[in-house]
Order: sequence, then C-alpha cells, then structure tokens
Amino acid sequence: GGFRMASALAYRSFGSNLAKGIGGKVLLVDYRLAPENPFPAAADDAETAYRWLIAQGTDPGKVVVAGDSAGGGLTASLALRTLAAGPVPAALICSSPVTDLTNSGDTYDTNAESDKLWSRTSAEEVAELYLAGDDPSDPQASPLFGSWEGSPPLLVQVGSVEIPLADSTRLVDKVRAAGS
Repeated sequence: GGFRMASALAYRSFGSNLAKGIGGKVLLVDYRLAPENPFPAAADDAETAYRWLIAQGTDPGKVVVAGDSAGGGLTASLALRTLAAGPVPAALICSSPVTDLTNSGDTYDTNAESDKLWSRTSAEEVAELYLAGDDPSDPQASPLFGSWEGSPPLLVQVGSVEIPLADSTRLVDKVRAAGS
C-alpha cells in the first residue's frame, strides 16, 4: 500500500492460509501509515513487532520476516536494524520490494508500459508522503543503500515486467556483494 494504505486485516486471509500451509504461526503487523505517521514510524513498528515476538520466547532462528511492496522494503529495513543490534531473523522474503525511495532504478522507464500498477509518479508521491522531508537515501528508508554484511538468507520475488524489478535486482546484488 505504498506506506499509506492497507492493514493487517486486509492480509488476514493470506496470513491464515500461509500459516496453515507451513504448519506454523503468522504474525501480521498493522504498522502506522503515512502521511499521518511518516518515516520512520512504519519501520519502528516493524521492529517493535519483531522484538515483541522475540520477547515472547520465540527463537529468532525460527522467524522468517516477509513483506510485499512497501512491506518488502520494511522487511529489508528491519533486517538492517537487526544486523546492527541483533538478533537477526532466520530468513527474509521480499516480494516486489520497494527498496530505493530515491526512485533511481531504470525499470521506472523500461517497464513503464508493462506495469500499470506502479509508476515513477506514484513512487515519487509515496516517497514524499512517507519521508515528509527526510533523506530518501537513508538506509532505513531505502535499504538498498544499507550495509548487508551478515545478512540472513534472502528470497526476493519480482516479475520481469514490474517497476520494482531494479529495486529487487540491485538489492540481491548488494546482499551477494556483502558475502551473504
């Protein structure tokens, strides 16, 4: 929802089916939305939920953090926070993640005709509302620019015709270059 719409309720059916499919538990995070709650509110909420889960006795080595679109970016931001402060989750799944709020990826142009869901204009609006004047290259806002040494395993899923393709492939390249 571009940091500005959707909710845990909207993902309840997905989460329930996922939990049943993996034979495990799923925690859906209802993070605060922009523009009323700009950066870093959503990232703070993701970290608070993760730390709460660990405080309940959950082994971080059994936690997989996942998200799509803005949630994929928040997943990556949470990973950077845990790399700095520990403990890190077992793995990360980012689906069509938004990892660069400078919107510098070339697929804003090359995939403009094939991806009608996302565009440079919508990405610029999202960045402006979410960041509220903060630096778009801050790694907590744009995890692509973070330090990824020691990263847990990362699965990135994105379609070849999607606008976030460049955000995804550059993140994978960055994690690989860090030796993770």
